[in-house]
Amino acid sequence: MTQKELGERLKVSDKTINHWENKYSEPDIETLRDLKVIFNVTYEELLDD
Repeated sequence: MTQKELGERLKVSDKTINHWENKYSEPDIETLRDLKVIFNVTYEELLDD
């Protein structure tokens, strides 16, 4: 999935996704919940560095 595709699903820009991936910023708790569902992972897996 591209940053653009994920951004469209979450209703954020691909730049926002890039910032999350590069640890310039972090998604809010509601977005974390959506990411958990999209990727079918636990919170622990999602937040593991």
